[in-house]
Amino acid sequence: MRRRPFAGGRAEQVALRRATRAGGLADRMGTYDRAVPPKTKPFAFPESLLELQRAFFAAKRELSELYASLPTGTEHWPEGAQDRVNRLLERQRHLAEQIQGDEHWASVPTQDLVAARSNLKQQAR
Repeated sequence: MRRRPFAGGRAEQVALRRATRAGGLADRMGTYDRAVPPKTKPFAFPESLLELQRAFFAAKRELSELYASLPTGTEHWPEGAQDRVNRLLERQRHLAEQIQGDEHWASVPTQDLVAARSNLKQQAR
């Protein structure tokens, strides 16, 4: 059986959790329940860091759209397409370096870094 992402409301989450436990699926999955997202601690980020993350998402989206518009196989790409792809990849790398190297991360406790980075992505969307 293939699992689909769950997009229901709170009542559906509770019903799914009960059905999962009643059906024995909880024994195979342990206590982990995918229907209920983990509670994350909210973090405050400087606007400049949020803007960098938004720019990274925009570059990633633009590259994805470009790839979708190009034929399969680089030998079939129109002239200049490879240069455009390379520029977008370089922009993504540059933005990732700026995000990773931002001085804000020095103020975040080591044990919270992963959660903080995930929270940055959520807030920037």
